[in-house]
Amino acid sequence: MTGMAWTVETLSAVDAGIEALPVALRARLLRLLETVEAIGLEARRTRPASRR
Repeated sequence: MTGMAWTVETLSAVDAGIEALPVALRARLLRLLETVEAIGLEARRTRPASRR
């Protein structure tokens, strides 16, 4: 990883909202957040989308 390390944190109210999401949408959101933590937001923006 290059650049700044990212940590994604949520408030408890947001956690409750995430838990209320359908399983597939929650999994997609969690993958996105894990990607941001792993490579950073800027790298995520410039990385080609794997699926659309």
